[in-house]
Amino acid sequence: MLATFIEFGLYIVLLPLIGFRLSTFVFVVALQVTLEWPESNTRWALVVLIAAATGILCHFIFEDYLSVLLPRGTWTGV
Repeated sequence: MLATFIEFGLYIVLLPLIGFRLSTFVFVVALQVTLEWPESNTRWALVVLIAAATGILCHFIFEDYLSVLLPRGTWTGV
């Protein structure tokens, strides 16, 4: 549970620096790995796929469909 809180705190810190999409991707990967370590290459691919899909879907739903402005990264501009 402590690892989850630390990861969430880092996610909040990273949001203004690298933006919503990248920080969400990193957060989802880290959280999945914390909850259950992927044992095979197939599992790692699934972790990356789920993280990418989460970031992309959240971006399109909130920014494009609901017109909610999501944080842009000062380092990345996206």
